[in-house]
Amino acid sequence: MAIKPKWKILYAVTNDDNWEVVQLTLEFRGFEVQRARTVAEVAEAAANGCFDLFLLSNSFLEDGTGRDACARIRSIDQNTPIVFYSALAHPKDIATALAAGGNDYITLPDIDWLLPDRVTALINLAQVRSLEARVEEERATAAALKEMCAVLKRQASDLAFRVSQAQRKCLKAQASFAFVKAGGTPANFERMWPEILQRLIAA
Repeated sequence: MAIKPKWKILYAVTNDDNWEVVQLTLEFRGFEVQRARTVAEVAEAAANGCFDLFLLSNSFLEDGTGRDACARIRSIDQNTPIVFYSALAHPKDIATALAAGGNDYITLPDIDWLLPDRVTALINLAQVRSLEARVEEERATAAALKEMCAVLKRQASDLAFRVSQAQRKCLKAQASFAFVKAGGTPANFERMWPEILQRLIAA
């Protein structure tokens, strides 16, 4: 019995035989596989962001090549894994495909034992990296919030100090007026002000 689909894969290929073999193999291993025949379809799928992995033929599609499709994906999406699955096994073919943005290159007919496991490993790795990126983003957000709180705390403390100083000046003016009115001199008030202030605070 096939496993319930877990991850979604878009396979871009024009060869019907390759499509049928890959579809059956991956769906039996629990993947949901959809087909694209053109670079435009691949680009639209990348823009929608609904696939966990792109599987590309390195030969011609109806409106370009697998490398063209890879480049279009990477212009939109830098994170979703891309695997080339092709009979083209020359080192130059592999190098150009990977340079276009591919994460892996598997040559036909290594399918039954290799393709599903490599696809699984790449999707798992991409999900781990995505989780790490979210954790790092949350850490950066937490650090920014901490710094903002520290700034606000300093501003509040400074405001409280300025208010306190203003209140003391007002209190001093009132006390000086009362002191002089009672017969004291301004000079004596200035000398006695610290003691008067302490008594007023204690009261």
